[in-house]
Amino acid sequence: MTVVTTSRVKMTATPITRVLGVLALAATGLMALLGLVVSPADVVQGEAVRMLYLHVPSIWIAYGAFVLTSVSSVLFLRRSKRRADRGRHYDRLAGSAAEVGVVFAGITLITGMLWGKVTWGTYWQWDARLTTTILLFVTYLGYLALRRLPADPMVRSRRAAVMALISFVNVPIVHYSVDWWRTLHQKAERRTETRNNWRNVLDIALFHGCGDHCGCVVDHSPVPSNTVRRIA
Repeated sequence: MTVVTTSRVKMTATPITRVLGVLALAATGLMALLGLVVSPADVVQGEAVRMLYLHVPSIWIAYGAFVLTSVSSVLFLRRSKRRADRGRHYDRLAGSAAEVGVVFAGITLITGMLWGKVTWGTYWQWDARLTTTILLFVTYLGYLALRRLPADPMVRSRRAAVMALISFVNVPIVHYSVDWWRTLHQKAERRTETRNNWRNVLDIALFHGCGDHCGCVVDHSPVPSNTVRRIA
């Protein structure tokens, strides 16, 4: 006789997250249409400008994710001894946000390299902006690796929180590197005298990306052993 055991499935999605998911998919389709079809090629950069529609919003999403990681790490260090759960909620939020930040930092590097090959004639130059960005990517990869080392959970979480705060020091350095040093990467610029189509697309892309980021950071809360978590 075969005994079949069934596990209770616990849905982690809520009506709000489902609506956000639908809106994110619709916005993705709209952005693809605007970026690939509606927006004309740039006078100087040609078709390569379309990579900026993904490149620029990606780094801003990464910045936001790393800010959330740092804030959550500070809250974990300050409240871990005062909360019943020892602040693990903040630790999980920090880790989830860092994962999102690393993904979008990687997208920033890849799209930047592709754009650089077309515009600069090379995939990579060790100038200030590119060097600090790859360092930011690697340090947060190290942060995620540290979170997976075998150790006491609270000790590991405290070490990871400290590393998150140290890694965040590089975020303003990345952002202002084009102002502090002479780099191949151009300075940040937002023209006000003209209303260029590509600038409008960048604005929408950034707004859309931030919305997706809000839906990507999830709290991996523990569930009973006899349940299966599914995100829908």
